[in-house]
Amino acid sequence: MELIADLKKRLEENLPAEVAHSRLMNYPRKTAADILAEKLDVKKSAVLCLLFEEAGEWKFYLMLRNSYKGVHSAQVSFPGGKREETDKDYKETALREAEEELGINPNEVEILGALSTMYIPPSNFLVYPFVGVVRTKQNIVPDPIEVKEVIVANLRDILGLKAVSNSFVKVSGGTGRIKVNHYTVNNHIVWGATGMILAELAYILEDLGAE
Repeated sequence: MELIADLKKRLEENLPAEVAHSRLMNYPRKTAADILAEKLDVKKSAVLCLLFEEAGEWKFYLMLRNSYKGVHSAQVSFPGGKREETDKDYKETALREAEEELGINPNEVEILGALSTMYIPPSNFLVYPFVGVVRTKQNIVPDPIEVKEVIVANLRDILGLKAVSNSFVKVSGGTGRIKVNHYTVNNHIVWGATGMILAELAYILEDLGAE
């Protein structure tokens, strides 16, 4: 658990943000600071990167979303979603969504800290990413409306520049394909905001000596 303790401490310090995001950034975008400074009308959401140890390896959950009429249709993402008025803060949003989408018990999650807030232009969302850990095996029950597949990913699969590839992907609602930087996790392409959030986590873990 030394890695977890070190990660928790590191998340309390200045975050690498754009430096780390640049690994997976495919086009210039406004930062969260830009959005807040300009006081633009954006939607607010939160996601949870939930770590757990299995067979001596650190892993985390992703999910393949079902197809729907929206810009993030059939994409890989963290559990998460829009903040509700009843959520007392963004941490509660992330935990609630993880419970609703994957059946994660929020009472068993220790939130280690937050990664850099990120703006997603296509959906006009400002996303607050949290990193948590569970030390008990979770009974994963995916929401069939939201989730097509639960992806159990190894942390080692995102570490180092060698983990980053580039491929052409089809964008939801578009007719063509664009070339993007991405991670490949269990044969799934992980790009966009999810990829950039993972890039910051990877950058921090590498700085802590993870490999």
